Amino acid sequence: MPYINGLRGDNMDINYLIESGLLEQYAKHQLDCKQTVEIEELLQTSLELGEALEKIYIRLEDNNAGKAEDN
Repeated sequence: MPYINGLRGDNMDINYLIESGLLEQYAKHQLDCKQTVEIEELLQTSLELGEALEKIYIRLEDNNAGKAEDN
């Protein structure tokens, strides 16, 4: 199982990725290659993590759309 600072992919680790902002950093392409690969591996096995990522993408798109309208 992939490890990000000792993560094993269980529910507590998934919550950590979401609550710590690491998943959002992943969505914004702000992580290093190793962290990116590890999160991608977790995404293959965790529906909850995938759903959380989808919500982040939607929020980021909405934020970008709002900024475009302001300009």
